Amino acid sequence: MPQGHPQQKGRISVAAITGSHGVRGNVKIKPFTETPESLGRFDMVYLEDDQQVSLKILSLGSKGVVLARLGKIESRDAADAMRGQHLYVERAALPDLADDEIYHADLLGLDAVLVDGSPLGRIAAIHDFGAGNVVEIMPSHGASIMLPFTGDALVTIELDKGRVVLAPPDGLLDDPEDATDIDATDIDAKDKDVGDEKENS
Repeated sequence: MPQGHPQQKGRISVAAITGSHGVRGNVKIKPFTETPESLGRFDMVYLEDDQQVSLKILSLGSKGVVLARLGKIESRDAADAMRGQHLYVERAALPDLADDEIYHADLLGLDAVLVDGSPLGRIAAIHDFGAGNVVEIMPSHGASIMLPFTGDALVTIELDKGRVVLAPPDGLLDDPEDATDIDATDIDAKDKDVGDEKENS
């Protein structure tokens, strides 16, 4: 799941509900934590409507999906109705980060620019398709742009300036009109993965 989502003041999204599992109201969850197991440290989470509910991890599924019990959801229909909802925790409940780390949620809305200062747009989401992190950028017009967000492609994060400086591999942005047609599978799979929930600056 992408990490482009409604933000809650003082809270960070740690997961998103991807669907139901079984007939008893269990849900499938995609964690945004550094590891799926890390989600187990939270026994209470907030829904997008500000409601606080209990979270019980039942098992770890395939491809990083977590099976869980959420609040008083007791039927498949109720679980299916939660699909797409993000789960939040108070920022204070999250572990402290090293000086060179930052939560992906803090990058959403920042300006994305090239090394020469040319604007690309604003960061809409951070994805992980299995070959390293990918940033989704919304330009001032047109469809979103997908670019690698790891290794040499990520030059620096300048929170004080509200921007991220990128250096995409040669060829990805040769023709601005074609930039929106870049597929995630075209992005260099050799880029170093830096984790789902935090990023080195």
